[in-house]
Amino acid sequence: MKKNEHLAVRVVIFVAGIVVLGLAFALLSPLFERMMPEYIFACVSVSLLYLAVFLPLLLGSARGGIASLAAAGAVYWKGLAAYFTASVVAIVLAFTFLPLVISIVIQLVALFVFVIWVCLALVAKGHIESTARDEDIKMSGVTALRSKASRLAALAAGLEKGDSMRAAAEKIAEDMRYLSPGNTAEAQDMERSMLAALDTILTDSYFISGEKGPTAALESKLKNFDALYRVRKNMR
Repeated sequence: MKKNEHLAVRVVIFVAGIVVLGLAFALLSPLFERMMPEYIFACVSVSLLYLAVFLPLLLGSARGGIASLAAAGAVYWKGLAAYFTASVVAIVLAFTFLPLVISIVIQLVALFVFVIWVCLALVAKGHIESTARDEDIKMSGVTALRSKASRLAALAAGLEKGDSMRAAAEKIAEDMRYLSPGNTAEAQDMERSMLAALDTILTDSYFISGEKGPTAALESKLKNFDALYRVRKNMR
């Protein structure tokens, strides 16, 4: 089911719920003719609870990943549980011995606190998503290096086992496996330089066509990459 279809189903269910609530309120109203203000207050409170329960289902998105949704959901549902409890208490007190105005105040305070919880849930979701994006950015250079190093090792696998160029390619692949992501812009710039140097090695005819001519140029490329790797390895 496509995204728009999911949204349409959720909207239909939400509207159907509103219709059911409206019919229930209308059918029950004759039972509360002597306490109509309190009944109206209860109807409004129940409607707000329905909206609070359905809001994440109607507007929620999985774009932030499981971690951010779980963190935001935990905060949101804790706030909702507190709001639900306060609302039920306010409704019960309004129909028993507490003046209606006091119940309304309780409801408004509970709603205000719930809105704060919603904001905290959004902050938690945003923080985790921001952290995940930062981690993705830090990993992107190392991930690309590992991918290209693996490709180089695959190309070198066609060479003889005792070939020094094959051994150098395998060493690069092994080194990239244990290279940690950089935490600084300088480290990420160095990773980009390493990617450019690795590209020149990958396109060398020694690996592409297997022509075993002079290796001086390829050795120079490998030394250049190794020098960049040593510098990058000492960065954090």
